[in-house]
Amino acid sequence: MDRRNNTNHAKVWPAFETGQDYDIFKAVDFGNEGNYGIESDLDSDDDAIFSRVDFDETGSLLKSRKVVGKRQGADSTSLREGGGKGRGQARRGRGGGSAHSEDSTDDDDHDDVVFGQEDERIRREREDQEKRRQKQHIDRLAKQVKALMERVYEFREQAARAKQEVALQQEENKELKIRIEQMREDHSEMMVAQARGGLTGGINRANARDSKNTRDREAEMRRRRLAKNALLAGVVEEEEDLVITLEGMSTSSLAQLSGRFYRWLGKKLPLGADVRAIQARYGSAVASYFHFYRWLVGTYIFIASLSLVWIVFHILKQIKQGSASVFSASLVGIIPSFLAYSSFDSSNRNLYAIMVVLTTTVQIVSATVKWIREDKIRKELFIVDEEQKHVQFAKTFLVGWDNSLSNQQEVEDYRLSNGLAAANMLAEVSQADASATRSKYPRDSVTTNPAFGFCLLLSFFGFQMAAWAAIIFLTAESDNVASGLAQQLQSVAWISQAAAVISTSIVPATVTVINAIMPIIIKAITKLEKWDMERTVTYMLTIRMFLAKILNAFIQALSYLLLADPYLFAGQQYTVIINRGRVEQNFEPSGFDCRLDQAGAGLFQLVVTEFVFSKIINYATLRAAQVKARYSKKLFVKPEFEVAKRMVGLLYFQALILAAYPFFPMGTVFVAPFLILSFKFEKKLLTTFQSKPKGRLKAHDSYSFFIKFYLATLVLLGVMATLFLIMGTTFAKNCDIQDGEIGLCEGDVQSSNSTCTLDPDNAFYGYFSENCQAPADEYPACVCKDNLACGPFVEVTSAYNSLNTQVRSISIVGYIFGILVDNSFVLWGAAIVLWLTILFQRNSSQTHADAAAEREREWMNEAQTTQARLKKQAKLIEKMQLQAGAMLFDETGGG
Repeated sequence: MDRRNNTNHAKVWPAFETGQDYDIFKAVDFGNEGNYGIESDLDSDDDAIFSRVDFDETGSLLKSRKVVGKRQGADSTSLREGGGKGRGQARRGRGGGSAHSEDSTDDDDHDDVVFGQEDERIRREREDQEKRRQKQHIDRLAKQVKALMERVYEFREQAARAKQEVALQQEENKELKIRIEQMREDHSEMMVAQARGGLTGGINRANARDSKNTRDREAEMRRRRLAKNALLAGVVEEEEDLVITLEGMSTSSLAQLSGRFYRWLGKKLPLGADVRAIQARYGSAVASYFHFYRWLVGTYIFIASLSLVWIVFHILKQIKQGSASVFSASLVGIIPSFLAYSSFDSSNRNLYAIMVVLTTTVQIVSATVKWIREDKIRKELFIVDEEQKHVQFAKTFLVGWDNSLSNQQEVEDYRLSNGLAAANMLAEVSQADASATRSKYPRDSVTTNPAFGFCLLLSFFGFQMAAWAAIIFLTAESDNVASGLAQQLQSVAWISQAAAVISTSIVPATVTVINAIMPIIIKAITKLEKWDMERTVTYMLTIRMFLAKILNAFIQALSYLLLADPYLFAGQQYTVIINRGRVEQNFEPSGFDCRLDQAGAGLFQLVVTEFVFSKIINYATLRAAQVKARYSKKLFVKPEFEVAKRMVGLLYFQALILAAYPFFPMGTVFVAPFLILSFKFEKKLLTTFQSKPKGRLKAHDSYSFFIKFYLATLVLLGVMATLFLIMGTTFAKNCDIQDGEIGLCEGDVQSSNSTCTLDPDNAFYGYFSENCQAPADEYPACVCKDNLACGPFVEVTSAYNSLNTQVRSISIVGYIFGILVDNSFVLWGAAIVLWLTILFQRNSSQTHADAAAEREREWMNEAQTTQARLKKQAKLIEKMQLQAGAMLFDETGGG
């Protein structure tokens, strides 16, 4: 009998009808033959618990058990164990009421075991599902809690700012209230006086003027007080704003215009937000390095804008002349051929000289103005520090809050920073006391043993001499090393093709490695000297690293200057000082048309190599330390950010840029992006791998110190390279004028082969008789033949002579130019030094005068306040006397 289609099943099981609710149960048809169940409404999930029943055709109950099924519809459920089809038939009896045998009993026992295992598996699955649901719920709650905490921090920050604004507003309201009360009293007195006929309108106007003067004086005092606080806290955005603010409200329209310009420039320059973030997290000493970096970026952006205009005119002129190099992808070394030195012809010589001189002048003037401004700031801060000296410990120990912090990590960093600052301050005071008790000469250093100090000094110079020897050796042998490398790796095609580039990259790459090692040695030597003051340690490190790296840069630049000028140090009188053949960069006629092209490309390749390799070495060093700590299962302690080391590295990079500029002036277009990328890279290294330095170096001291080193770099490399190009008379030029300034030829130069008979008494005879021996390469053909003479100055003796002739032809400009250049350069140098001395003395006198005037204003304000109080007390006494007199009159009855 098929019970799936039995419509009378309710009669067979009369206790429960299918689909009808009986309290908490509901009869359900399982869809199997003779299988019905009871569904419990107590379970609200999709899984339902059933009482499984089996019965025979007469409706007699055979067996019941609890099973779990998956609800599929209103009246049917598929059992999780696979349903009961066939299983019920096997258990149904075939006779009326006595259908069970021993086999069916065994089967039932086996089914009980199977169902028990199934129930256990289902229970575990339900527990796993419940755990997953709980975990998901916990994760959702954690995200919600995190979001709520961020909102709470935002609300706290907003509340703190609002509280601060309310406090300021309350202070202003108090001042206004006091002023209003005073005005009311004055008004009442004036009304009484007018009633008595003792006052006139002139007195009212005088009182109004006094009130206005008082308000103006208080406003100026408030501005100066805010400027002092901002200066001391270092929270201003740009250093120029400090100078403008502290100079007071100058009546000079030029000063006001300059102030507005600097304020606008400070807002428009890039990287301002990065500097502010670094200052907030790592302090003003680290921020001073990035402030200087940002100022350099702004300077080179301005220079690059000038160069871009020049490039546009240069390209248009080449297109007009039909030059194909503009539209080709050919390179001279690593620079585009249409921007190389040889791409400028004689018609560009005056413009070329003017742009080179103008760019160098802009850098010198900008750095000098920056130096003067920083000197003014330093002196202002010194006075502020002296005024705040009696409360320095109170400020550090008691001022422990900052409403600008937005998360718990920043709060923890600020707390640790305050504790570290307090410890450093105490250590500074202890060191200053210990230093003050010693004799004069060993006051800065406790290394009082002269022999030990001399050994340390010899060690420093020994390492430096070894580094210079390595650079000179590699400069002389770079071609051999590159060719040997190409022979070893002949299977790699690009190595043989790039042999020239490889040979010019060997020296700068090696110097970059040396520059990475030398600071470690210098730091170890300085540490052994045990200097007392942190400022002295920074100064010693900076001076030694600067000398080491700048001299390395000078040696590299000198090798290319010798390449550019074939007569430089070639005279017999120089052979004792320098061996030109050991230092000179060899000319590569296969890769370059002329010497100056190779010099410009090689110097700019030094810049690119330093830009790339310095970042690789810095990142690899810090990353290796982090990986080492991870694999050794130790905590990675972030090293301190070394301001002196980073600054010297930046100055070395600037030295290479300044040396390359005269021979590749268009390179400033690439330098500005290089500096921006380097700034971002330095910031990333700082935030990822480094920590705030423990030393308490003042930002204004370090900034002024770095400006001086930048000026030294600018003079040693930038000015010298510019003068070398502009004033040089021995560069390769047309052969008919090549020997004019040397006089090595006894007679005229033969026009057929550009050679001459050499004078054996000339100082250059030994060098050129040895190096120009081939018949086709005799002197001066070995210097000037074919394309060896290139560039804008091949038809003139020197760039200066051409520029001098052109400028003097202009009436007024020529007269002024003649005054400037006809006098001795030594005299002009002395005048510049005197002018700078006057400016610095003016800063000192003006700073002290401003401080004295401010103290005088404070005393006057205090005196006026005291006088006002005395007047008020006098009025009160007079009023009390009148009241006493009136009372006495009443008591005596008017008698």
